[in-house]
Amino acid sequence: MLKKETPKKGRSHKRSAEPKSSRNKERFLSFAGIWKDIDGDAIIEKIYKWRHEAPPSPPPGE
Repeated sequence: MLKKETPKKGRSHKRSAEPKSSRNKERFLSFAGIWKDIDGDAIIEKIYKWRHEAPPSPPPGE
């Protein structure tokens, strides 16, 4: 009688020949590159605007 194979749970990625640290570095740099197109000053202005428009939260314990 043949045993039925069950698929393994989890990730089924093949190992890359490239070291893990190099892969992580490439991922980090590609993610960091996304942010270069964003206007930081505009984001900061929006955050301050939203903070002042929102009602204050009650103190802890109340």
